[in-house]
This record gives sequence, C-alpha cells and structure tokens, in this order.
Amino acid sequence: MDSNNDGVIDSNDTPAASGAIGVALENVTVGMAFLKELSGAATPIKYFALKVTADSAALVGLESLVQITAHGITIEVNQATDPANVVTALDFTPLAGGGLSVITGGDPVLLDFDHALLRVQIADALLQVSNFVYVRGAFALEKGVQLSVDNGDSTTTDLDVLTIGAANVYVFAGLGGPYWVDSNNDGKVDGTDTPDTAGAVGVALANVTVGMAFLKELSGAADPIKYFALKITADSAVLVGLESFLSITAHGISVEINRATDPANTVTALDFSHLDGGGLSILTGAHPVLLDFDHALLRVQIADATFAVSQFIYVRGAFALEKGVQVSVDNGDSTTTDLDVLTIGAANVYAFAGIGGPYWVDSNNDGQITSADTPASAGAIGIALANVTVGMAFLTEVSGAVDPIKYFALKISADSAELVGLESLVQISAHGISVEVNQATDPANVVTA
Repeated sequence: MDSNNDGVIDSNDTPAASGAIGVALENVTVGMAFLKELSGAATPIKYFALKVTADSAALVGLESLVQITAHGITIEVNQATDPANVVTALDFTPLAGGGLSVITGGDPVLLDFDHALLRVQIADALLQVSNFVYVRGAFALEKGVQLSVDNGDSTTTDLDVLTIGAANVYVFAGLGGPYWVDSNNDGKVDGTDTPDTAGAVGVALANVTVGMAFLKELSGAADPIKYFALKITADSAVLVGLESFLSITAHGISVEINRATDPANTVTALDFSHLDGGGLSILTGAHPVLLDFDHALLRVQIADATFAVSQFIYVRGAFALEKGVQVSVDNGDSTTTDLDVLTIGAANVYAFAGIGGPYWVDSNNDGQITSADTPASAGAIGIALANVTVGMAFLTEVSGAVDPIKYFALKISADSAELVGLESLVQISAHGISVEVNQATDPANVVTA
C-alpha cells in the first residue's frame, strides 16, 4: 500500500502486514521477448528470452511457523524451439546496443544473452522452520551451454550440464534456534556475527560453500553416461548446547566427489582439468566454485576436529577419508592385480581417556594442540597419547570373483603414550611408538598380504 501517500509504491512504504498471508515480491522488473523466424518455413524456429530481477520475495503471515525470504533475485532464460534440433538459442549481442532493449514502462531491460541459458541466482536467501531449522546464504542454479570435453585421445565428449551452487551459507538444525543471528546489524550473517547460543541445542555449520554439477553425455545412446561432481567446503561444524556432556567440533571441512554412471562400466569419472580455465566454474550467487577433478574421487577432509565426552574422552586432530582411483599392483611375475581402495588417515592427533580431562589444552592459544602446549595435568588420571599419526587402507581385488581377495594395511606412529595422574604409585610411559599391520583375507588361503 502507498503508506506515505506519495502516489507510488516503493521501498519507502510500510506494507499493511496485519492479517496478510501469502507471497510478496518487491520491486520486480521483467523483460521478455518472443521471436519467430520469418523464413517462410512451415514450422519456423521460435525463440524465447526472459530476464527478471526482484529486490525481494517473502512468505508473509506465517513467520511463527516458517520464514522464507530472498533478496537480490535474478532469473535469466534464453531458449529456442527448432524443429531440426540444431539452434538452441538466439545470440542477442550482435544487435545495436549489444542486445534487445525491452520497454517496461519504467527503465528498459536489456536482453544481452549470447547462448542458451536457464539461470536463477539469489544473493541472500533465508529458510527458517520455527526455531528448528535455519538456512541462510547465496544460491544459484544454471543450465547453460553444452560442454565439449577433450578425452585426451583426439576425441571429444559433448555434455549437457546442470549446476547448483551455494555460498556464505549458515545452517542450524536443532532446538532453541535460529542460533545464527545478524548480531552486528549489517544485513547479513557472517563470521563477524556472534551466535545466539542461549537455549540452542543442535548442529551448526558456518560459511558453507557448495558447487555441484550433473552432466549427461549427448551421444544419442538410449542409456547415456551420466556424471556427478561435488565440492563442499565449510569453515566449521559444531554440536552446540551439550558441551558439558558431549563436544564435537570440526574446522576446515572439505568434501569432494567425482563419479560417473556408465552402463558399460568403463568410464568412472569426468576429467574436468581439460576444460578452459582448468575446470568447470559453478555459479553460487556469490563467489564461484571450480570443479577441477581429473579422476574418480570420494574424499572427506577435516583440518581440525575435536571429540570430547564429558571430561572422560578427548580426541583432537586432522582426519581424512578417501575412495579414489583403482590401483594396479605389479605381482612380480609379469601380471598385475587391480584393486579398489579406501583409505582413512589422521595426523597431529592428541587423545586422552580417563577422569579429570581434557588434559590436552591449547595453553599457548595458537588455535591448535601441539608439543608446544603444556597439558592441564592437575586432577587428570588416565592415558594420554601425543601426536598420533594413522594411515589405514582397505583394498579389494577387482577380479570379478564372487568372493575376492581383501587386503588391510595399517601404520600408526605416536610420539608418546603415558599413564598420567598415578605417578606416585605406578609410572608407565612409551615414546617413539610404531604399529604396522599388513594382512590379506584370501578364500583360497594363498595370498597373505
């Protein structure tokens, strides 16, 4: 409504929100064009282009149950309908002025697309369900031009592509939320804000970035090869509100996946590194994410994780899990064995199990636990391990056998292990610890490792 009676409705007006339930969009601009080829053909090529911007969109009147808002919205579409399936869109850029100017009654909209496009971007979106689920960040979806990927053997593969991205995402799921709040009132939630922890119990993720791509081979095959790639990073993930009983935190989180579904079971993943720019750039609504994988991959890495149960168990360090490319092992008799591999690793791990913990503390406040820190030994009784490194591999023979040979290898090293708090009665300590295991499970009882 025109609350200030100036004859226009704009951002200076206050909505009449009382009793209103529905979807409200603010300051929407639309430019749309329908074009048809004048070729005399019975079924000419038809074109459609659309550009929509909106300052905001909001679900109103249900804020106590669900809150959905979006700011900085852009929708862009450029498509063609060609009976011959050759033309996919119109290139507007050669037109005078660099595009087609669409009259709106206000400021004109310039359609300046140069390729087929379906793109949605939201600079800042919020989804909140009661006080239980909170998600805020920038989001984007794009179905753009087809890709032609160099296979490295003088051939190329044409691919249809759909990408989904997100950036600056803050998430909370639990009770007593929203947890993430704009404490400094700068209009956004980021690392400079202080979470509202009072009464909050749940899982909180900070500054999550997502780049995801779905790709399909344009080979004309009835069942074409499909590809999926994903890259996620997060500054942190924390279990909040239960710190007196259980503490779980993770910092520097990375998840990477690159897979293919091939009916012939030949192709395992797409090599993105041959693309221009060294990979596929994914729109997120903020900064893009580059998918630059060159082989099949499933990898999770955490630069710094802490797990503590009350004052009894404390574990802190870096951890990683990876399922990558198959390896081919030389058997020494002119034959090779192909193996599927899963690895789990850990480094800089400090652990304590006992009472009066956590024992290991960041005494010099440098953000990490190392040998430079002084343990909080007062009142602690238990076992303490320092600077543990773990490398573990599970391998399965790719032979097609119903019951293939399986392998397990493990290497652990630790600077020290000590019984602490009972030194007046018994003293047990070990330094320079190494554990090594290499075994195989062979149904034929031939292979041992």
